[in-house]
Amino acid sequence: MTAPRIFVAALLASILAACASPYVLERKTADELFADAGTDIRDGNGRGAITKLEYLKTKYPDFPDREGVDFRLAEARRVNGDLWRAFVEFREFLQRYPITSLSSRIESNLFEIGRQLLDSRWSFLGTGLFREADDGVAVLYFLVDNFPHGPKADDALRRVAQYKFLARDYAGAVADYERIIRAYPSSAWRDLAEYRIGIAYLRSVERADLDRSALLKAREALGSYLATRPEGSSLEEARAALYECDEKLAESEFRIGEFYRRIDEPFGARLHYRNAVIGYPVTQYAARAEARLAEMPPGEIPLPLSTASRKASGAR
Repeated sequence: MTAPRIFVAALLASILAACASPYVLERKTADELFADAGTDIRDGNGRGAITKLEYLKTKYPDFPDREGVDFRLAEARRVNGDLWRAFVEFREFLQRYPITSLSSRIESNLFEIGRQLLDSRWSFLGTGLFREADDGVAVLYFLVDNFPHGPKADDALRRVAQYKFLARDYAGAVADYERIIRAYPSSAWRDLAEYRIGIAYLRSVERADLDRSALLKAREALGSYLATRPEGSSLEEARAALYECDEKLAESEFRIGEFYRRIDEPFGARLHYRNAVIGYPVTQYAARAEARLAEMPPGEIPLPLSTASRKASGAR
């Protein structure tokens, strides 16, 4: 097509667009407004749909499909980006219509609202307060509580757990991953949940000698994952994390041994040095503990802590 013909075609298109009749709400029937709002939603024109539906509700208060109007209005707000208001309207919709044929579509909308909010980096004045992502957590929890058997529930929990994990809320992440395992044993996210529980416990440790219980939980979870998931998706990562657990547990025993050495309690020092050597033999802190034992003068050789505890309790 030559340049003059292209210019003419563009000019005709602009003339036709200018001559197109504007959308006059007053000339439309209730059914036309309802149908056209649905088209707007499918086309991503949330504002246009909202305008039509609000006018419909005002001018035609007796429109028979009030449920459909309320649903489309909430959906239009989601499409328009009014995410929290859309969530509130869907929540009110479920209160107003507890028995509805639109349940699966509501679940899908809630999931999309929660996903978008959770992925948002917005917070009040950039302070990290009143984050939209926290609103996303609330929306996805609402979805799980109200559609526990729906196809989106386990993924909603997985996304919340991931958000908490990345935000270093490790206790919250563990709770959500454990909820996936309990409530959705066949979930595609179960493998991830089992692995992440161990990692979350491990990452929660700030000082090996003070957070020993978290380390033991991490070791148990990672060991269980490796034992029960021979084809797991995170085997190498789990093995590396398990070694890190052992290193930190050995560090814990070594540091406790160092404390007893400083206060001149050789029996306690030997006991914890031996715990490091015997319990976690391939770690760096086991080697350091072994060197400490070699430096100490001869003395009574204590049993490892776990064995000593069993003897004290009379266990056989």
